[in-house]
Amino acid sequence: CGSAFITPNDTWVPPRILRTTDGINYTEVPIDPGTFLGNIVRSNINSTTKYRSFRSLRSYNGTLYAQLGDYVGAGVVLRSATPSAGNNAWQQVSPPRDQFPVWDFSVFNNYLYVTTGVPKTQQASNPGYGVYKTNGTTIDPTTGVCCAFSPIVTGGAYQTNPNFRAPNGLSFGQLNGQLYVGTNRPTELIRINPDDSWDLVVGEPRQTPVGYKVPVSGFGNGFASGVNGHFWRMATYNGNLYLGTWDWSVLIQGIPLVATLDHAGTAQYGFDLFRTPDGVHWTAITRAGMGTPYNTGVRSLEPTPMGLFLGNIGERKGGEIFLTTGPNLEAPLQPPRLDAASEQLVGRQSILSWTPMPGAAHYRVYRSTLLSLPALFKPAASAAIPLPSGDTDQIDQFEATLVQEVSSGAIDSLCGGVASDTSLCAVDQGLSPATTTPSPSVLPQPYQLIAVTSATTYSEPAPTDLQSIYWVRAEDGMGNLSTPSNIVGAPSKATPRTYAVSGSAYFTDQGFQETISLNVSAQDSLVQPNSTLTYTWAKTRMRFVATAFTTISINGNDIFLSGTGTYNGMSGYGFTAQVKGGTPQRFGIAITKADGSAIFNGSGNVTAGNLKMSSN
Repeated sequence: CGSAFITPNDTWVPPRILRTTDGINYTEVPIDPGTFLGNIVRSNINSTTKYRSFRSLRSYNGTLYAQLGDYVGAGVVLRSATPSAGNNAWQQVSPPRDQFPVWDFSVFNNYLYVTTGVPKTQQASNPGYGVYKTNGTTIDPTTGVCCAFSPIVTGGAYQTNPNFRAPNGLSFGQLNGQLYVGTNRPTELIRINPDDSWDLVVGEPRQTPVGYKVPVSGFGNGFASGVNGHFWRMATYNGNLYLGTWDWSVLIQGIPLVATLDHAGTAQYGFDLFRTPDGVHWTAITRAGMGTPYNTGVRSLEPTPMGLFLGNIGERKGGEIFLTTGPNLEAPLQPPRLDAASEQLVGRQSILSWTPMPGAAHYRVYRSTLLSLPALFKPAASAAIPLPSGDTDQIDQFEATLVQEVSSGAIDSLCGGVASDTSLCAVDQGLSPATTTPSPSVLPQPYQLIAVTSATTYSEPAPTDLQSIYWVRAEDGMGNLSTPSNIVGAPSKATPRTYAVSGSAYFTDQGFQETISLNVSAQDSLVQPNSTLTYTWAKTRMRFVATAFTTISINGNDIFLSGTGTYNGMSGYGFTAQVKGGTPQRFGIAITKADGSAIFNGSGNVTAGNLKMSSN
């Protein structure tokens, strides 16, 4: 923990570590002056910086590791085999903070992984964040002491565009045997595999030493929101990875000088919280601080037997604690799983597809367009900017040049790193690093209902030159709605996904064989023109042949197909087919007339044959 109290001579009370054996009574770990721990918590990192807090505590190989950081958060790694002894029972095991600024660490694959970097306010020519690992025993050859840290990712994950390069890592999370790393703004997310290869999950595409990488989620920086200042905390609960953000938009609320930006950002005020089962499909639990605009950041996520606890900071109204116990399993309809086609395939088109949901009569499609922050400002008279010192700074043509001034660093030097809710320095903290084209500084607009359809696809020309954000809800015949689907950015920035299903199989229905034969391949939702599907039932000599495919989607081991075809040689019929992998395999088809009324519906477990499915 750290201290929020200042002594009369303007020195900080040293940070402390507290311990408890019952969760009620706490004892301070000794930090006596003259000992290692007592000295380092009181020492100056340099002429302007002191250590302020213990940021992380993790047990690794029977030893407790701690991150000791400055006011911003960067620091060093300490450890102790007898942590309660304090004082000289602790030692530093990472290089000095100015050489190797550590923010957080996590135990993964029998190693201790750390993320590094410093904010651009502290180092203008920032090389970007890094991720390193140590086994806690190997000697560093440059210092002759433990511990050596091996690089996994450096240079902001090799992002060469400074407008997109994240300066420092902030958080770790784990899901499905992969380690996720979240960053400071411009926010991005990567994941590291057990062999130390890595994927870009959220962020802008880039060339790397191991090839070109694009985001597997399809989203650019910040889940397409420039006000997501931190990917701050992550936790795993009920098979999902949860990610909470810090949202800087609260800093512009009620500031008259930026009324244009304030008005445009209203729908985004408050932290974002996302969850994912796979790192590819992300559901937005909230993008507005659980409905409270002053809930600015998710500071803690803690899974427990009671549920997942979330603690947020409220910079103006105080913090709150939330608890989730899991998804709503009593909803009349479950949400569909939504995908967007890659821009590599479809160009500036938003092409969506989703899994059909049992009981759904229609689907509602919602969209949020993005605005570039520079586009929000119009030429205006010059304005005097109030600064924390009480002085003012004059910016000509204020609204037209605000973002450019912030980007150039002019306001950084005047503000001195201080963000006041009553001055434009608050905007500086939020926007930096801001914008030249292209830029991560985009602002999502409120969601609008744009379509109601009975199909499982939707397409439109991209509304702007930027991504738009979409989600879908299923609706039954009584008007009951599912919870929202996952969100997608379209056109997607991901690499096209390839799906294939082929083979022939049958099951017995009322003593007669129902048989499916198919050879279907697709990229994203676009089925290749040479794909085929035939379905027969021997009892009635029914024969259905697909003549066109509308879409294909995949959910785990399930592949869904839809389109049109001929029924006993007659055209004008629609179909939805499903092939389920696993043991046993299962398949089925629903055939409808042109008016949507059902004419055939059959499904069963495979008796004989084999259906091969693949996807990347």
